[in-house]
Amino acid sequence: MAQDGTHASGSTQVTLYTIGYRGRKAVDLAKLLPAGTLVVDVRLNPYSPNPEWSTDIGRHLAAVGLDYRAERGLGNLDYKTGGIRIADPARVAAIVDELDERDVALLCACSASADCHRLEVARLVTAARPGTKILHIELPTRRAVLASEREQREQL
Repeated sequence: MAQDGTHASGSTQVTLYTIGYRGRKAVDLAKLLPAGTLVVDVRLNPYSPNPEWSTDIGRHLAAVGLDYRAERGLGNLDYKTGGIRIADPARVAAIVDELDERDVALLCACSASADCHRLEVARLVTAARPGTKILHIELPTRRAVLASEREQREQL
């Protein structure tokens, strides 16, 4: 934090974002997140068949102005069964520490936060750091896109 009380983002309050990469490219994150945001990969195994979201993820995000770190301890041990059990909930302290300095985005493959363990990680963060502003970035559903198109037509 700067001496004037602002963070790297230029704001006096940082934000914890949650975002899924399914259906997105790294450049999409740059359009949705402030420059300098730390993207924390909360997958238990940060691997994807898509190289952009696998071994090269840090390089791809750095190229669009975002920082990257994997936190396997915040991964979901029960992802194969559909349950949610965070591997090492104490690792939330690392997120809380980062939020003292800058915006943080919790990244997972799941497109909807409601179906993803990153929502539980966000809850753990807010329990440890009350008052944290959270923004869940979701892909628009087909229903939302159609409703938006209908509203635009009605305005014509």
